[in-house]
Amino acid sequence: MPKISAFAVVVALLLSARAGYPCSQAKLPPVDIELFEAALQRELLSSLDDTGGTWTELGPMPVSNSEFSVALVDRRFYAVGGFRSANQDKLLIYDPATDSWTDGASLPQRSHHSGVVAVGGKVYALGGTRAESLVQIYDPAADSWSLGSEMPTPRTAPAAMVLDGRIHVVGGAGSINRGDAMAAHEVYDPASDRWETRADIPEASEHVFGQAIDGRLYVAGGRNGFANTTSVWVYDPAGDSWSPAASLLTPTSGYAPGLARGKMYAFGGEDILSSTVTGRTQIYDPAADSWEALEPMPVPLHGVAGGSLDGSLYVFGGARVAASGNGSSLVFRFDPPGAGDRGEVPKKPKRLKAKALSPTEVRLKWKDKSKDESSFEIEMSVDGGPFREILATSANTRRQVVSGLAPATTYAFRVRARNEAGASSYSNERTVTTPAS
Repeated sequence: MPKISAFAVVVALLLSARAGYPCSQAKLPPVDIELFEAALQRELLSSLDDTGGTWTELGPMPVSNSEFSVALVDRRFYAVGGFRSANQDKLLIYDPATDSWTDGASLPQRSHHSGVVAVGGKVYALGGTRAESLVQIYDPAADSWSLGSEMPTPRTAPAAMVLDGRIHVVGGAGSINRGDAMAAHEVYDPASDRWETRADIPEASEHVFGQAIDGRLYVAGGRNGFANTTSVWVYDPAGDSWSPAASLLTPTSGYAPGLARGKMYAFGGEDILSSTVTGRTQIYDPAADSWEALEPMPVPLHGVAGGSLDGSLYVFGGARVAASGNGSSLVFRFDPPGAGDRGEVPKKPKRLKAKALSPTEVRLKWKDKSKDESSFEIEMSVDGGPFREILATSANTRRQVVSGLAPATTYAFRVRARNEAGASSYSNERTVTTPAS
């Protein structure tokens, strides 16, 4: 896709800078057009030397949307809720293979600004809206929703990440109007449907996102009291402790997150105090502890959803004007530099273990030996029969509970890693017999 000129973007944004539905986190005065234009020009000038990567516009969403998130299950993106009233109970499913959308079952409770992740083939929407504590769980196989145990700390606009089969929820806002950020860090175990408390992040933040990379959590940017931050914090689960990492290039909140080849991406975002929306692409390399800017988005957006598949990054929807939830139906794919070079398949998982937890559940654990997988595929054999894939997990997963098994039955399991280059060889096999009921 050809790069859009700075002038064209300025004109488009100024024409669209009209009153809209304010973001649920802020009650702000009208946009100062002169301040808006000056800050926008600074942002454009700062991004003119950004190079690397290619943007492609895909088919639009069936609705305009913003302030929602997506999760990936079996190579499909599940978009949960959204800011505008008509979207708040919607589940939209995007298939990148066909560039097409379908509807899923409506949410039990309307939602926007929730943390959305996938674990064990299911989609989890945590908190959101007016600082909720709800855990809404979607099962794609049954096209149905259920509720999990509520979060101890109600919140909206948090970071939600999956590490070792558990969901970490960090930060968020405690008030729908004041944007009062919090530092609370809590962990949900889908297998036991229980919550535990972990060390608070040192700097409270909301409209924030993070990624699990190589066994640790990276939480970047966000805002407190509507002021953006460049801070990046790293969580080590072994020590239940946080440490600082290299700062973002630009103070950013409300951006689209992404993860590809072990690197963390931040697309777009807003600064509501200066009434600007950015299209900047910022990428973090944990190995070098450094950020760089790549090809900016074709259209500056905030409240935009982001996800990754096979080394490409996808962004969905988003609003063009700061503190606005009007949204758009835009969908883009970003291919980072070298995306055409698929590289090597990931290293295979090792030391697979299996333990029966009940007559119907088995817990699997393995060593993640690769740094560039996009998913893990779990295969199962029943009573000596052929192996069949039963589910795919997210990258960086090292444990998984398999449910819905039969009592007094012998199962064998194996796991392999996959990325855009293909699948690894299989781990060792583990056999376990479930107890009788």
